[in-house]
Amino acid sequence: MVTFRSVFTFGAPLLSADLPTDATYAFASNENVVVSGTLQVLNLLGIVVPTIPFLAGLNGGNPNNVEVVFDDTIIAAALLGGTIRITINATVTAPSNPLNTGRYLGELTVRTVI
Repeated sequence: MVTFRSVFTFGAPLLSADLPTDATYAFASNENVVVSGTLQVLNLLGIVVPTIPFLAGLNGGNPNNVEVVFDDTIIAAALLGGTIRITINATVTAPSNPLNTGRYLGELTVRTVI
């Protein structure tokens, strides 16, 4: 069993409003994989303001299928710059015999409407 962690960051706008965010995460693996993620907003001091569970899914271990999970949320905060961070954990469970059979590939697309 191995967990791949991907962290995606992008700048938060200089405004005070609701910030709709939606993301799509496409992944494929020849073994079973469980994907989960969180969305965090960090202020200018690097302190996490909210943490929101974001993106969750799994596949059936079929390497010919690409699974797609999507989620959306509204971040309602006074964003004075800072950073938005999406962390995705993909845990792949592969058999111990034969060795080196696990393959995994993931891609995140984020759309933000301001």
